[in-house]
Amino acid sequence: FGVKVERWITIDEEGLVYGFKGVIEVDIAIKDGKTMLIEISSSVDGSRVAAFSRKAQLHEKRTGIKPDRLIMVTPYSDEDAIEAAREVGIEVYTRV
Repeated sequence: FGVKVERWITIDEEGLVYGFKGVIEVDIAIKDGKTMLIEISSSVDGSRVAAFSRKAQLHEKRTGIKPDRLIMVTPYSDEDAIEAAREVGIEVYTRV
């Protein structure tokens, strides 16, 4: 596919993502110089959208790389979560 995939792992000392110190993992795909952060989950609700948005902010803060796309892949997401994701620039895919 011409895609480089990697996992970015860091320790969130400030508690930016969850409100307390923790290990943060994000999947990253790079294609044609475009960076995509990807979250795969069994379901997506508003809290997962908010956490993924904060993960993206932490990634940008630590690496200096602004992702070109934020993508969540799930078999189930409620409409409120999809709307919240749209508002913060996250694409949600429920079908592949």
